[in-house]
Amino acid sequence: MKKKYFLSMFSIFIIILLFDCVYFIYHQSLMIFLSLGFVHLILYIALNSIGAHFLFKPIEILFETGLVSKIVKDRINRLTLLSSLWIFFIGNIYIFFTLFPLYFFPDMFKNPEDFVVDKIPPEFFFFSILPAIYFIYALFPSFIAYFILNDFNLNLKEEVFQKFQILYIPKKNQIGVTLSIIFTFLVLLPSMLVILELKMASEMQHKYPEFTSLNPLETVLIDRFVLLIGMVIAVFFITRSFTKPIHSLLKEMGKVREGDFSTQAAVITQDEIGLLTREFN
Repeated sequence: MKKKYFLSMFSIFIIILLFDCVYFIYHQSLMIFLSLGFVHLILYIALNSIGAHFLFKPIEILFETGLVSKIVKDRINRLTLLSSLWIFFIGNIYIFFTLFPLYFFPDMFKNPEDFVVDKIPPEFFFFSILPAIYFIYALFPSFIAYFILNDFNLNLKEEVFQKFQILYIPKKNQIGVTLSIIFTFLVLLPSMLVILELKMASEMQHKYPEFTSLNPLETVLIDRFVLLIGMVIAVFFITRSFTKPIHSLLKEMGKVREGDFSTQAAVITQDEIGLLTREFN
């Protein structure tokens, strides 16, 4: 399970690299792509491995010793949230150490031909570029990571139930909360970013040609295309987070149908599906 967890955490690097590739295709600046790609490599491979080690360590001890403790139960239960928060923290580190130096010290990298960093108006940077980059490289990766790690955590809870009989208490109204979060990240925030970017592009229209050869529509479409890639990946894992516990319950129902009335289904979610599983048991 430890190897699967590390692979799940490292998969965020591949997603971030896909985002970088989109910007590279549009801006055609290999220097910036390689520089920022190297920073992502350090953060999402080297630094992320340190965080993943400490996050998974109590669970690793469980598999090695078989000792069940409150710390282990809490860590398994909160592993998805803690992991996504760690990815969010890494995203903030990336923005702080790359985006701000790039703006305040534009000569440190060779500027793309269609985007002159040192001529960007401060208000355009802080109210258009920064919110978009912050969402794409900090908030959105942590959102995707939550469902990637939740997919792993469902398998983990099923395995610890089979080996150590660890069950979790489900709660009501959890699916509604999850759907609200999904709506916020896939619909509400991207829509607000589009409005903000178009508003700033409209106000900066007379200055726009000074710092970029792209028109306002192109700059918005670049970010939307990056988000589209992330949304496709997110929707895949969001779907799995809802269907996997149902399939797990259906498998146990099949055993009952065959006459095995001693079977117990693993309560691997804390939402209404978990309540249904508990009632089945």
